[in-house]
Amino acid sequence: MKPLLTLLILIAAAAFATVAVAQDAPSPAAALQSPADKAYAELQALRSAPFTLMNDRARAERLSPAERRALSDAAGLVAFALAEKFFDDYPADPRRWQAVATMLGARRNFSGDNAIEQQATWQKKREELLGALVAAADVPEQLLASTLEREVYAHSGRRGFGELPKNLARAGEMVELMAKRAPSSDRRRFAERAYLTALEEKEPAAAEALLRKRADEKEINPGLARQAAGMLLAIDGKRTPMELKFTALDGSTVDLANYRGKVVLIDFWATWCVPCMEEMPNVKRVYAAYRDKGFEIIGISLDAAPRDPAKPRKHEKTAEQLKEFLVQESMPWPQHYDGKWWDNEFSRRFAIRSIPAIFLIDQEGKLVTTEAHGPKLEAEVKRLLKL
Repeated sequence: MKPLLTLLILIAAAAFATVAVAQDAPSPAAALQSPADKAYAELQALRSAPFTLMNDRARAERLSPAERRALSDAAGLVAFALAEKFFDDYPADPRRWQAVATMLGARRNFSGDNAIEQQATWQKKREELLGALVAAADVPEQLLASTLEREVYAHSGRRGFGELPKNLARAGEMVELMAKRAPSSDRRRFAERAYLTALEEKEPAAAEALLRKRADEKEINPGLARQAAGMLLAIDGKRTPMELKFTALDGSTVDLANYRGKVVLIDFWATWCVPCMEEMPNVKRVYAAYRDKGFEIIGISLDAAPRDPAKPRKHEKTAEQLKEFLVQESMPWPQHYDGKWWDNEFSRRFAIRSIPAIFLIDQEGKLVTTEAHGPKLEAEVKRLLKL
């Protein structure tokens, strides 16, 4: 990117901070703000500057994706500098830990002849800052939890957090720190899911052991315990036949036990889910090609019942509207619908956190894979049907 454009974007980021701080008329209370209050307000405004721009569609559309990314990076650099200065200038201010969290979450790009040395210096300082935050007694629990959650994401290799090296041992340390320092935080279940997903690929026995520990009645975090129990259902489903029974949208009774001898795709989806609908033509094609050979589908819809029928939202559909949709889209297989959105009975039971999600079940009722999307679906169906 041209240096001039980078400079302009940097100036724009600073301008957004000024606007965010001064958008309300000064009050007597504001006039009495301490230097620390003013510095912190400036830091917070600059941290939110890119989001402020993105919410202003007219302004955002005048920038290319590269320019928007550069604006975000530039604002991040300035926010890092302000956070570092706040931490140094106000060592007793309790808000210094938010400044540290800002520094830990910043994207750092090093270039030039001494880039490796700069990166090593920053990594050392980063570890010192993280250690200080974890050891401090006055860090708000939620801030500590969100900071450790981000560390788990990064070291588990989650996309979007690639500036830190993938290190499952380090991620595991952060998971245990969360368990000790913020045991009741809801952030634990998100962090542990990311960690367990990565761990299961490398050390499935260790992942299962941690899940069973978390599902134990001694676990004090109920959300984490429910998630662990749901994830264990999928693991156990590879050893013993899975159970699934409900009254479908069309009034028929669906019992997975009655599908023995067939290959079954359990599809967690929703009409509002773009990736789900992008995948659906492939699902319908495979269904049409192999239904007569022993392939069936059971749908679990995560559409929500409208709270206000006069003003339905994007993720909302009544049972009748969903029936019409299924006819229009030629999706004749049975569907579960309870109108509870993410609180759907079965998505909750099996700890489904994103869709599309699938369980491919073999003729014995056992789970074969949860990864048969795209071309993999037909290949797996043919393999199981021995075609």
